[in-house]
Amino acid sequence: MFGDAKLQHDNLQKNNLLLDIEANSNSVSIRANTAVFNNVYYYECQILTGGSMLIGWSSMSSVFRVNEGVGDEKNSYGYDGSTARIKNNNQFKPYGETWIMGDIIGTLIDL
Repeated sequence: MFGDAKLQHDNLQKNNLLLDIEANSNSVSIRANTAVFNNVYYYECQILTGGSMLIGWSSMSSVFRVNEGVGDEKNSYGYDGSTARIKNNNQFKPYGETWIMGDIIGTLIDL
């Protein structure tokens, strides 16, 4: 996530839990504390503000540091709907459509 961007994890809200993430710097990355190894997994986020942010998946070995996060390594994939691009191995490619505030973005992984 980059810039003054904000997102909300929608699935937690259904259980009266809410994960609200706000970035006030150039780069913020978050990661779940539970790994997925096989099967199909899906989560949704609601876009609450404008700005560039990457939503996706990474491996446990992915290193998150300032200005690096999801999409920067080989086994890491991120989607930036503000620019309609997908990022993998630090390379961007055109993908999908742009999002706007209020959109619900779903991401699925099938291992």
